[in-house]
Amino acid sequence: PLIEKLAKQYNAKFTTGPLNRILRRAVAGHSPSLNRGRRIKLFYVTQGGIAPPTFLIMTNDSAAIHFSYERYLINCFRRELKLDNIPVRLVFKNRPRRR
Repeated sequence: PLIEKLAKQYNAKFTTGPLNRILRRAVAGHSPSLNRGRRIKLFYVTQGGIAPPTFLIMTNDSAAIHFSYERYLINCFRRELKLDNIPVRLVFKNRPRRR
């Protein structure tokens, strides 16, 4: 039973809507710190892969995300999605600038 549970979590797929709600709640509870006086914005999240679940978060400055904030977000996704026994990966990407 444990192996089946782990395999199910490891190969789980999630839609963008619930992921964005989790991200909004996480940011509302604890917003990212400032970087050189500029606010770091997290725009949206989508699932980028499975095995392990990988989530792509679009931001205005991916290099400025502190490892402790990344760990906070991982813990939020784990708790909300019930992914308690497997690794969860976050990848921060810069959103293309609008013209």
